[in-house]
Amino acid sequence: MCIKYYSMARKIIVYGDSFSTPEQCDTTCDNMWYRHVVEGNGEAMVLNRARPGNNSRHMFLEATHDCLTHKDPVDLMIGLGPLQRLPKYTDGWYDHESMRHTPETTLAECTPYLASHTPNELELSNRARGRTMADALMEMYHPTLLWANLYKDVIGLHTLAQGRGHRLLVVNMHHTEFEHNRHHTLTRPLELEAAQCHYIDQTHSCHAVCKRAGILPWDHAQFDEWGHHSAEGQRHFGLHVRALLAESTTWN
Repeated sequence: MCIKYYSMARKIIVYGDSFSTPEQCDTTCDNMWYRHVVEGNGEAMVLNRARPGNNSRHMFLEATHDCLTHKDPVDLMIGLGPLQRLPKYTDGWYDHESMRHTPETTLAECTPYLASHTPNELELSNRARGRTMADALMEMYHPTLLWANLYKDVIGLHTLAQGRGHRLLVVNMHHTEFEHNRHHTLTRPLELEAAQCHYIDQTHSCHAVCKRAGILPWDHAQFDEWGHHSAEGQRHFGLHVRALLAESTTWN
């Protein structure tokens, strides 16, 4: 069963990093990309869980949690950033955890402990310097593994969302090209299936779409083309995604 994205959203929950955060994009929620992908989204209620430096695994974790805990239909919209951020949970272990469950506890109380680890120069240094603990972390950043897990997460959440009456859309904000071997046994079947799961690939990322249109990030003086897009770029990207959804047979 395919879900139509032409009706007005009931409620939007956004997951992402700084590229989906109004403050970092120097604009307001009303101008963000997710307001433009579906006609009527401009009036929808938005809960934005995006935050700077967030990683994709936490995005899917939070979206899965919302998918299970929201009884009324919602639109789950994920704006992916760099995949080379690995998830961390920074609360204490076992009896040392500071989180205590109460009937009023929500996912928001967990958010301060959801952090990311980004590879630094030591972890990405030349292996010729010798096998160290840092070198062992290299395999955790292997592009085949990162993209295979992404496609797996898209497929799993899409299936869960459909079964519970929610709608999922996953877009790329940062990536501009395929960064893995697309014919690899581990990734190929997952990528093909993810393409049928309301996933817009990286060739149609916000970065790529705005660059082709000649739209510069508002902070390009600091980050060059890798900066954050303000209202103009957000609207252009959102309308581009809307056009893709209208053209795709998987949305009918």
